[in-house]
Amino acid sequence: MNWKWIYILAFIGLSFSCQNKEQTPSNTEAILQIDSSLNKVLLLMDSQEFDKALSLVGDVYQLKAINKFPEKKYLFLCFESEILYYNALFDLGADKAKEAILFVNKQLKGDALKLGNAYNLLGINAENIEPAYQVIEIYQNSLKVLPDHHNPLYSNIAHTASNLGQLYAQEKKFDKAKKWLHHSNQFALRDSQYRTVSINYETLAKVALAEKNNTLAKAMLDSCLV
Repeated sequence: MNWKWIYILAFIGLSFSCQNKEQTPSNTEAILQIDSSLNKVLLLMDSQEFDKALSLVGDVYQLKAINKFPEKKYLFLCFESEILYYNALFDLGADKAKEAILFVNKQLKGDALKLGNAYNLLGINAENIEPAYQVIEIYQNSLKVLPDHHNPLYSNIAHTASNLGQLYAQEKKFDKAKKWLHHSNQFALRDSQYRTVSINYETLAKVALAEKNNTLAKAMLDSCLV
C-alpha cells in the first residue's frame, strides 16, 4: 500500500501550521535551518532516496534547536516512521510511530490531528508485522481522534478509512470493507482527493468480483477511471 503522497501533502500543511505558531524574531534563523532540512527530506522522499532522507532526519535530531520546536520535531518523527516503512523496516517504523504518539501526548497536549496521523502511520507499518485484528484497532483509534478539517492538507479521515476498508477487504470481511471504503469516499470526494477515490473504487470492484457481482464490479471500475 503506497501512501507517500498522502503524508507529503498532510505534513506540508502541518509544517505551515507549525511555522505560524512557533516563529518569532529571536528564532528565525533556527526555524529557517529546520525548514530547509524539512524541504530537503520531502524532496528526497519524493525521489525515493530514502537512505539519504533518513540520514538527514538523523542530522536534524542532533540540532539543539529542534527541541525548542516540538511541532516540527513531531514532523521529523513521522517522516522517519514513513521512511522506515518504505525501506521495509516495519518494526522500526512502528516503533517510531509509537514514539510520535507518546510525543504528541506529552509535548503537544494530545493534539487530535497529529495523534490521528501518528496512529495511521503506526497502522501502515503494523499491517506487515501484526495480526489484522490489532491493525484494525489501530486504524479505529486514528479515526476516533482525527478532526474533520475542510482542507485536504489537514484531513486524513479519507486516507485512514480507506486503509481500514482495504484491510477488511483483504480479510474477506466485505460488508465492513464496503462501509469504510464508502465512508472514505465521502470525505475524499468532498476534498477533491481523487486518487483516494480511485483506489477505493478499485478495491470495491475487487469486492464485487469476490461476491460474484460482475455488473457492480464493472461499474466500480468505470468509476475509478473517471
